[in-house]
Amino acid sequence: MFYLSKAIYFFLAPINWVLLCFALYFIFRKKAWRKYCIPLGISILVLFSNPFVFNIVCKGWEGKMVTVDSMENHYDYIILLGGFSSYNKQLGHQYISNERGNRLIATLQLYRARKGKKILMSGGSGNIWEKTPSEAILTKGFLLEMGISEMDILLEPDSRNTYENALFTKRLLNQILPDAKCLLVTSAFHMRRARALFKNQGIDVTPYPTDFISETPNRPRSIFLPSGKILWKWEALIKEWVGIFVYWLKGDI
Repeated sequence: MFYLSKAIYFFLAPINWVLLCFALYFIFRKKAWRKYCIPLGISILVLFSNPFVFNIVCKGWEGKMVTVDSMENHYDYIILLGGFSSYNKQLGHQYISNERGNRLIATLQLYRARKGKKILMSGGSGNIWEKTPSEAILTKGFLLEMGISEMDILLEPDSRNTYENALFTKRLLNQILPDAKCLLVTSAFHMRRARALFKNQGIDVTPYPTDFISETPNRPRSIFLPSGKILWKWEALIKEWVGIFVYWLKGDI
C-alpha cells in the first residue's frame, strides 16, 4: 500500500493533468477527440492556478488557527508528525527543514510553554529510492542541540506514512502510558486525516494545526492572477482527500 500510494500521488497533481491533455492532443488521431484536449488543459490550468478559488476551498478544509496560550498545561506528550525535514548526505549533519518546518517550530513553542511534558517524534524514512536515516532520529539530534533534555524526547522511528504514525505510536504508548493525553502537531491541511487515524487507534489527541496553506488575499492581483504556487497547494490538498477516501475504504478511519 505504501508503494502504491507513492505511484498514485503522481497522477493527483493538476499540472500533470494539464500535461496529459496536451499529450493526448498529439496522441489522438480523431479530430473529434483532439479538439477538446487543448481547451480542457487550459481550463484546468486556469482553474487550479487561481488563488481565490483555492483559498475559499482550503479555508473551509483547514479550519481555524489555534494559539499556544489556548492549549491546556497538562498534556503528557506533544506528538510531532514527520514530513517537515529533508536529508542531504552531502551536507553531513546540517539539519534541513522544508516547507512544513513550522511543525517543528510549533512543537518547540509548545514544549517551552510547558504545554506538554515530553515530545514524541513519529516519523521514519519515506524515501522509496534509497535508504535514508529515520527522520525521528535526525530530529532528536536537532532537539538535543536546542537544549531539550534527552529524557523528554521519545522516538517512533519506523513509520513511513500517517497510518503507521498512528499505529506505531499507539504500540509505543501502550508500553509506557496507555491513557496518555496528547497534543497532535501536524499541518492544518493534514490534520483531519491524521486525527481520524489516531482516533481509530484509540489515542486521545487534541489537534494543534500548523503551517496553514490557505491565505487571505490582500490585493486584487492575488485574487485574479494565476499562481504556480497554487498548483502545488492543490496537489497537497487533493492528496489529503484521496488519502482519507482510501483509508475510509480500508476501514482505518
